[in-house]
Amino acid sequence: MDETSPESEKLVCPRKIGPYILQDTIGQGAYATVKLAYSTITRQTYACKIIRQKRIKTDQQRENFIREIRILQQMRNPHIVSLFDLLKDSVNYYVILEYCPNGDLLSLCVEKTKMNEDEARIYLNEILLGLKYIHSNNVGHRDLKPENILIDENGHAKISDFGLSKILPSEKNNLTRTACGSPCYTAPEIISAVPYDPRIADMWSVGVILYAMVTGQLPWTKRNKIQLFKQIREAQYTIPSNLSPQLRDLLTNLMNKQPSLRYSVEDALKSEFMMMKPSFVEIKENHDSLPYVSLRKLDRFFELDEDDVVNFDADSEQKKLHCCSFSNIKNFNFQKTSNILASKKNDKISSLSSRSKKNRKIENCVSNYNKAISTYTIPEITSKDIKSIMKRIKKSKIVRPISTACNHKLKI
Repeated sequence: MDETSPESEKLVCPRKIGPYILQDTIGQGAYATVKLAYSTITRQTYACKIIRQKRIKTDQQRENFIREIRILQQMRNPHIVSLFDLLKDSVNYYVILEYCPNGDLLSLCVEKTKMNEDEARIYLNEILLGLKYIHSNNVGHRDLKPENILIDENGHAKISDFGLSKILPSEKNNLTRTACGSPCYTAPEIISAVPYDPRIADMWSVGVILYAMVTGQLPWTKRNKIQLFKQIREAQYTIPSNLSPQLRDLLTNLMNKQPSLRYSVEDALKSEFMMMKPSFVEIKENHDSLPYVSLRKLDRFFELDEDDVVNFDADSEQKKLHCCSFSNIKNFNFQKTSNILASKKNDKISSLSSRSKKNRKIENCVSNYNKAISTYTIPEITSKDIKSIMKRIKKSKIVRPISTACNHKLKI
């Protein structure tokens, strides 16, 4: 057994878990330890994030952990660190992630002291493309900082660490009140303790990261926490005059203390600074070449029953499968749940126990459907959905309510 000493207690883990040989520790904190992991199957090296199970004590901590992994499972993009595998034993959880051997953006900034504008533009482009994908999936990162921007073996920037991320509802009101993130990169509205949109707050963080890249320092001069927060809240910073007008304009719009006037990802990508030399080598977003961890594997990892699985909505033509529609799968899931409950009560309901050819076809493609839409966001289960299902249960003469099928959702 291998032992590593974190702050308060020792991490105990085997030298091998599944096909992965655990090697040197490359990162450590109170919540998790990160080790190199060599796969005897792929002969590739990965980063293994090891979380002690006893660190996840409360229901809220468990929900936060589930949320982080489910978001990671959705993030299949070349500008985001990929999830490769999930394992666990009686002591730890093991999250197998893409290994980025060139460290993080903070180390790169320290090494270079500061970047020239052309270098900064390249890294900023990759950060913005990754963030665009995150935001398009109705997720706010909420902890963007140079330490969470990793550099892969080819020198590309990849966004990592979704521990504080927020899954946003699909409706227009995406405001939240939770104060989180690293103080120096936190937006004024978060420090002011007012409701905020995490995606707009992310853009402030991007502005601070860009400022640090091109100047070699943070925009804040105060070290006292109270004074620092006042400086951030009032956006009291100075942009050096030696920077180009286009860069100064972008920084001003990213670090605008008024959220409604702040640049979005799309605004930043179309800014004059980004369009000055748009000769970027595009990384093709081929999902087939990216790792895939199935929803079924996630459910087994978290020991969720089949009735606890949350369906994903498919509201556009691109998200539909040719073999079945989302409504058919919802009907199939309802019937499947009803069958299980009926068998437990020894109720012989022929209409539920016998499956039609259509339902057999749907059952065969459920796993394919889940795979096809695994990159999209988790919808809320509305009270209307619950009432509809309960009404259908009554008609089927099943007494026991299917609470686990209706009420399970991730609470953020």
